[in-house]
Amino acid sequence: LLNQLAYFRAVLEEDLEQALTEIDSAIELLEEGETKVPYALLDTRAWVLHKLGYNYEALAETDKVFEEISKYDGDTVNKYLEDLTIWMKTHNLDPDETISQKEAGEYLWMLGTLHYHRAEILKALAEEFDDEEKEREAQREYRWLEERHLPADETLF
Repeated sequence: LLNQLAYFRAVLEEDLEQALTEIDSAIELLEEGETKVPYALLDTRAWVLHKLGYNYEALAETDKVFEEISKYDGDTVNKYLEDLTIWMKTHNLDPDETISQKEAGEYLWMLGTLHYHRAEILKALAEEFDDEEKEREAQREYRWLEERHLPADETLF
């Protein structure tokens, strides 16, 4: 519940310091000895940090999420994306057409949200520091969404 509350505060851009306290509490409440923090908690923490303007810290959190996915779920993600590619080919989607959350499924929607958040964080860093490399990274994240027919805006949460 703390995760959802913190995330919605971030989406609404209200009480962001409280949102950070809530997500940090949610992470602390994990069972002792649990080494794998749920992706949603790390993503929420990254999004709150981004909304607070702590973009380097936010980027580090999103990178941590992708490292965790690779470490624990890499094979599952690869198989899922292969199946998705086949599904998209059989449905003849227009290049600009996006799919709904129901069509995407919970797992792809979660991955899409992670990529969208990372793209937005990179974009903010690129703008703040006039950093072309961060801009290219952001564009790669947006392309990832586009290639999977996912929206690249805040409808993806």
